[in-house]
Amino acid sequence: MNGFFGIDLSTYNVWKELGFLAQPMLQNFVAPTIEKYLTMIPEEQREKAVMSLVDAMIDKAEKDGYVNVFGIQLGKNAFQGLKDILQNI
Repeated sequence: MNGFFGIDLSTYNVWKELGFLAQPMLQNFVAPTIEKYLTMIPEEQREKAVMSLVDAMIDKAEKDGYVNVFGIQLGKNAFQGLKDILQNI
């Protein structure tokens, strides 16, 4: 399997290959999904709840260098971008 697609799996990094898709994916898929579920939280608690989750992801990415989301390593900037998007909703 290692050479099947001409990829050396020991050095392949999906983030280097597809990392440029993180921002559009967060903006077009993650943010709307989160917004949908936010309607279940009382309005006065929404911002605090969501921002605490995003801040936890930012902290984890700072500490470990990334957060692994379904095999994709997302860095602090991805979560900072998500926070910026959510603050502008």
